[in-house]
Amino acid sequence: MDVARWMLGCGLALGVAGTARAGEEPLYQPLPAWVVPPPPIDPARAANGATIVLFDVQQRVEKGQVWNSSDIAIRADTPESLAQLGTITIEWTPDHGDLVVHRVQILRGSETIDVLAGGARFTVLRREQQLEKRIILGTLTGTLTVPGLRVGDILRYAVSTTERDAALGGKAQQVALLPGQPFAAQFGRVRASWPADSQVRHLVGPNLAESPAAVHREGAYQVWEQRLPMPARPDMPPDAPGRYAVPPMLQISDFASWADVSRIMAPHFAPKGLIQPGGELAREVATIKAATADPKDRAARALALVQSRIAYLLLGMNGGNYVPQPPEKTWETRLGDCKAKTLLLLAMLDELGIEAEAVLARSRAGDVLPTVLPMVGAFDHVLAHARIGQEDLWLDGTRAGTRLADLADVPPFRHVLPLRRAGADLLQLPPRINARPDMVVELKLNQSAGVDFPGIFDIALTYRGDEAAQLRNIWLQANAQQRDEVTAPLLRSFLADPQVATTSFSYDETSGLGTLKVLGLTTSRWENERGRQRQRLDLAQVNFAPDRARATWRDIPAILPGPYTHSYHTTIQLPESGRGMTFEGNADVDETIAGARLKRSGKLDGATYVLTELREFGGAEIAPVDIATQREKAATVARRTATLVAPADTVRAAAYAAGPMRGKLALYDGLYAAIIARNPKSVEALAARATFRRDILDWKGAIADIDRAIELDPSAELHRDRAAFQRNLGNLAEAVRSARAGLALSPEDPETVIALAAVLGQSGQRQEALDSLQQRIDKGGADRFKLLAAKAEVLAQGGDALGAVALLDEAIAARPGDPALLNARCWAKGTGNLALDTALIDCTKAMQLSDSPAPILDSRAMVYYRLGKYEDALGDIEAALQSAPDLIPTRFMRGVVLNRLGRKEAGQAEIAQAQRKDPTILATYGKYGIAP
Repeated sequence: MDVARWMLGCGLALGVAGTARAGEEPLYQPLPAWVVPPPPIDPARAANGATIVLFDVQQRVEKGQVWNSSDIAIRADTPESLAQLGTITIEWTPDHGDLVVHRVQILRGSETIDVLAGGARFTVLRREQQLEKRIILGTLTGTLTVPGLRVGDILRYAVSTTERDAALGGKAQQVALLPGQPFAAQFGRVRASWPADSQVRHLVGPNLAESPAAVHREGAYQVWEQRLPMPARPDMPPDAPGRYAVPPMLQISDFASWADVSRIMAPHFAPKGLIQPGGELAREVATIKAATADPKDRAARALALVQSRIAYLLLGMNGGNYVPQPPEKTWETRLGDCKAKTLLLLAMLDELGIEAEAVLARSRAGDVLPTVLPMVGAFDHVLAHARIGQEDLWLDGTRAGTRLADLADVPPFRHVLPLRRAGADLLQLPPRINARPDMVVELKLNQSAGVDFPGIFDIALTYRGDEAAQLRNIWLQANAQQRDEVTAPLLRSFLADPQVATTSFSYDETSGLGTLKVLGLTTSRWENERGRQRQRLDLAQVNFAPDRARATWRDIPAILPGPYTHSYHTTIQLPESGRGMTFEGNADVDETIAGARLKRSGKLDGATYVLTELREFGGAEIAPVDIATQREKAATVARRTATLVAPADTVRAAAYAAGPMRGKLALYDGLYAAIIARNPKSVEALAARATFRRDILDWKGAIADIDRAIELDPSAELHRDRAAFQRNLGNLAEAVRSARAGLALSPEDPETVIALAAVLGQSGQRQEALDSLQQRIDKGGADRFKLLAAKAEVLAQGGDALGAVALLDEAIAARPGDPALLNARCWAKGTGNLALDTALIDCTKAMQLSDSPAPILDSRAMVYYRLGKYEDALGDIEAALQSAPDLIPTRFMRGVVLNRLGRKEAGQAEIAQAQRKDPTILATYGKYGIAP
């Protein structure tokens, strides 16, 4: 594993470039004399054990050149592995050196077949495999389809590459990864050597102790050797700093220090005299000079020009891995990587009278740099550092949308290396909050229609920098579907199940801000709790909960993301203009937790609730000793809840079914129409509108939507919904047909079996209902008892209460203490008007065992009704409706009980409301002998 594969970034460390083009065709030569042969492969042993028979990597670093030699043998165990091994593919870059092929063999038992001796040669393909990432390396690919390879054979091949780079001033660098378990090989080794009298140094790590026996002297060479695999790497907590995730490796370098690296690389980024007087680039510089005398403003304008006018392209050919192309060439082609963009920016800043320098950076895990050997290959990025007045400015030409206000923002690189002719050491970057928010969320949520309906959202998401530029490109280049695919995950960060009606995007060149605006519907946030509709506000938190329970993790710091700042402003338009609305808890917070600031405030003001939130993350690293304190602080803030509470008599959906209130829902009609027109094949959108229409008792409209959804993508769930809607219209035959269609799609689905049995029973086809349930019950499984309860319900509705109770007796004997079964037996006894004393015992015991008391209270109310204890029945009914106000049968029984108590006006109102929601309710309860 060389430097190229250790660090792949903007083109700074993609390998070691050569001074001239080396061989563009593979060379075929014996192994170098310095390679120590591995043990011979024993055919008997190789036929068993690990699939990787041999994994031998040897390196030599000498006089600025690096040899990499690898000898690999892999057994083709299966036809699938044979297909993978049948073609050998090797990549190399001619600028870096030669590819030398030493052997390709097939080992078949005791027979060795020399593939190269048979005339086989590698075919050279010229292709850029990372072109989609705007990377051109000049990489060549050698491929060889191995003739005659069979399952059970061992394929062995040995190759080397040579690498040298004049840009490094005669220095050399190399990295070899050290695979650990579960990697397995019958023989595995990494071996490296270098002249003992040279300045070459080595280091094993990070997070890995070197065995003293690994280093020894062989003649004039120092040798490092390690058998593989290494011990398995310990798991690391996901919130550990980046340096803990860097894999173990052998590093080799003859750079004496970071100052040595800085000194050698500095001349490549010397900016003086690189802009041609009178040329087009010089005129751009003159325009900036004329526009402003403020050096900071000049720097911002120069950076904006580099970011916006030069497209990114990594050109790693012709020595371009470490040496940037000249600024005039970059301007002419309008193409450049981080090196080219940085040198262009430095040249412009020099002409503008602003002193600046290049700095090397590592885009990920930059905190590992103090623990590794000095080498250029430790970096994968370069940017400009200017100091104006007392401010350090970090100017990155590969970013986008940076403006004057952002210049002092600190990138998340942790450490950088300034490139100076006198040399420099690593410079630690302090974490700092960004000057401008990276994202601003303006959310208007219209819930004025009521707690049962979706919220109408109007959201504006404003981004800056790279995110704004990316969205701008998407809006310019993508089609509507692709735009929606990008928009959806952004919305889901703030809204539940968002459905989009309209979108728009705008970009402001002056500020570098891009704003995405979306209008649509989101699932209602109101939930019934303790008899009242409540909405818990989605308050921003600092999610800091590091797990350091393992002894091996206790000394590992934790890190938060950043730097970034998010700002939120939410306005909720409340139901019924805020009538009777109250507020529980406290939304106000201003705390700094684990280096992150959380500030929020909320206010209930008549018809609206306004919530303002700010989250500022600097990317701080938290020392192990401070983790517990900060974690508890984050948990304390998280426990501060804020909840809107609607009045007990808040208007519910059924009130909008007809009359003047229906007009208040016109906006929903238009939005649903726009959502479906936007994506006519969206089953989710059609099902959502069907639910909305159901809630306002528009059964025909709901059926029309479900029918369209079924045409697009039929499912058991959609057919169940259709059956329920048809039942509510009194179309029992059509309901049965729909339930049968659902069962045909999902014959084992218990919910569909139960749905079919219910409508069969209601339509008088009781025996078929019982038979269908019994067939599914006989198959057993976890749903058996749920199906038994459904069968008991069919029996009870058919007048066989004794049979229902007997069936439930048997089920409870097999599963005592099941609250659902106890409730079912209580209900069967109550509706059948038998064994009422034991029915009360069943219901009471079920309530003690259940977390959902509403259905059980409904059952006990039925028993009290049968006993003539109407006040007790009403008490249970009220308690059930407090917990679950949408229980239609319970509302019906409330009307019946109120009638018995002489409160007929209220009773008839409840019965009428229940009938509107379930037109079959009279017939259902009539089978139990209960009428209004």
